[in-house]
Amino acid sequence: MTKTTTKTSTRPRTTKPNASPKTAPRADVPNTKQDELLKMLNGKKGTTVPAMMKATGWQDHTVRAFLSAVVRKRLGLNLVREKKEGGDSVYRIVPAKSARGRKAKA
Repeated sequence: MTKTTTKTSTRPRTTKPNASPKTAPRADVPNTKQDELLKMLNGKKGTTVPAMMKATGWQDHTVRAFLSAVVRKRLGLNLVREKKEGGDSVYRIVPAKSARGRKAKA
């Protein structure tokens, strides 16, 4: 038996030819779950955790982690939680100037 060798290419690898920058959303790609939640949070009335769970199929702890890690920390948005009596808390994104009870980050 003889051992066969495979010839490897010496060309350098490149990125995909249709790769687009991360900052520019592509029009042909459907909205992501993150996009959907940000739309819900940017609405005047905001949204609740159960509504976000239904929209994404995520569990409650995953939605809360998204709010903390992505919305507040990574994106640096001003997320406000308003506690409604006898109901779920409502979360919404507000401009830094109009945040009630929160200091804007410098």
